[in-house]
Amino acid sequence: MLLPCKVGDKLYKISENGVKEVVVQSIVFMLSHTVNHLTVHVANERGAMTEIETKDFGKKTVFLAREEAEVALEKMKK
Repeated sequence: MLLPCKVGDKLYKISENGVKEVVVQSIVFMLSHTVNHLTVHVANERGAMTEIETKDFGKKTVFLAREEAEVALEKMKK
C-alpha cells in the first residue's frame, strides 16, 4: 500500500481563517467486512488533534502542498 504521507509530514487545511498547517501524528487503516479506509490524525499549531480521511486529500480542504491549498482557497472565494 502506498501511503499519501508519513508521520511528521505537514499538511495544509483550509479553514475559515485561511490555510492552516497541521502535522501528521499517526496513520490509521480501518479494515472490516464492510469498511476500508485510511485516516490520519493531525495536530494544529495549538496541539489540538483532528482526524482526516485520506480520500479527502487534494479535493476540497486538505492538501499535501501549501500552494495547492492556497489555489483552492482562492477558487472558493470566487
